[in-house]
Amino acid sequence: MRAWVEGKKTVRLWRCRLVTGPLVAFACFTTSPALPSPSFGAYAQQPTDSGTFCCDAPRPWMTTAQVLALQAIPWAWNYYVRDADFAHISPASWRRNMEMGFEWDPNNFGTNMWAHPAHGNLYFNAARNNGFDFWGSAAITFAGSFVWEVYGETHRPAINDWVATSVGGITLGEALNRVAVLIQNNQKTGAQRVLREVTSGLLNPMSGFNRLIRGESWRIGPNPSNRKPSPFNTDIDLGVRMVAPGNLGTETLRTGYVQADVYYGSSLMDTRHPFDSFRFALQLNVAPKPVLGRLQISGNVWGQGLKRSGTSRHTFTLSLDYDYVNHETFEVGDQSIGVGFYSFFPMSERVHLGTRFRVNGILLGAVNSEFAQASGRDYDFGTGFALKAGVQLIVNGHEWVTAFYDGAWLHALNGSEADHLLHVSGVELLVPVRGTASIGAEFFIFARNSYYDQFGSVHRRNPTFRTYASFRVSSF
Repeated sequence: MRAWVEGKKTVRLWRCRLVTGPLVAFACFTTSPALPSPSFGAYAQQPTDSGTFCCDAPRPWMTTAQVLALQAIPWAWNYYVRDADFAHISPASWRRNMEMGFEWDPNNFGTNMWAHPAHGNLYFNAARNNGFDFWGSAAITFAGSFVWEVYGETHRPAINDWVATSVGGITLGEALNRVAVLIQNNQKTGAQRVLREVTSGLLNPMSGFNRLIRGESWRIGPNPSNRKPSPFNTDIDLGVRMVAPGNLGTETLRTGYVQADVYYGSSLMDTRHPFDSFRFALQLNVAPKPVLGRLQISGNVWGQGLKRSGTSRHTFTLSLDYDYVNHETFEVGDQSIGVGFYSFFPMSERVHLGTRFRVNGILLGAVNSEFAQASGRDYDFGTGFALKAGVQLIVNGHEWVTAFYDGAWLHALNGSEADHLLHVSGVELLVPVRGTASIGAEFFIFARNSYYDQFGSVHRRNPTFRTYASFRVSSF
């Protein structure tokens, strides 16, 4: 495989000596021929006129500098402003971390299952927006997270942080990269161009930064050839949730919320490149839980249409999934890899039925627990399997009724000694009103059956009802 540093001898990964420091360690990853060669597919960051916008080839040293800067900023804050003990790193702490190996950390649910993937997204897009393809950016995300875990703190590296930052960061990063590219328009000028650049930069800061320093934020030129997926829809929901906080309790908690569901491409089409098709769901709460109540992403890494049976269509997919749910009555998060089967059945000219069935292997999962205090957290880390299924009635292109079930088995690896069985089942009704506006209602029940080795069994049932107004945006 051709080395990415022309005219110089490439340093091979196996010859790197990590104890010599983070710069050498990360450079070994980004310049090693072990990474896949770049494939500038449909959604690489440059249009066909690559002399106008980035990039003719990956830029490993610029990527290295940006990833290390993303690590230097939080380190400097912790060292100079907070004077945190864990920021007083040294070659001795690096050597100790390498010798002692990984552990599980006690950070709270939001930090471990949301903040770490958010930071990993920055690593991923530092590479993605400097010419690397999806796979090269994914490898750099793993490398960047590993370097931070070993060198960025005196704490021992945490295995949960490495997995969440890497896998969650890749999933979140590619979804945000796709949406940012969609919002950007290299042919616009004036106030509209400024608004697009600012909006895409907020969604994908590394894209905004790199476009700014390269002068692409105001440069006029062609857009990427396949910038707009088909189909593409975004549903914005404004509504109220009614939650029973107890175990099937009678007390009702009412909260407002806003939710955005992004449908990028279709799971029924062949997937040539990772995330040619994905769904992105974001829920923000008014009170009383943290503002970020839900973030779920499922992106098809690969998809293949199967032989049609009459007018029906079927697709087999491999997906990368990220789930973060911070509900009033439960906390669930995971990074997983899924195998899915999607079908589309025309019932008549106007009525269609869509089905989905997916089995996921959970690489890292977390769920709230009554008996995890021994680990310093109120939740368990574990691994296991998930089953996700749904059926949808579509009339005149509008999703009227959706029934769904998501179940999971999670075996605790750290926290309490337990096996958790999780179930979410519900039904949603969406009625068109006028134009792109609809009104909807959804009812679902979250059930957790936890079997603790030392404490017996715990069974929870928590229903939630939502009613909302929905508005659809179909283009940018």
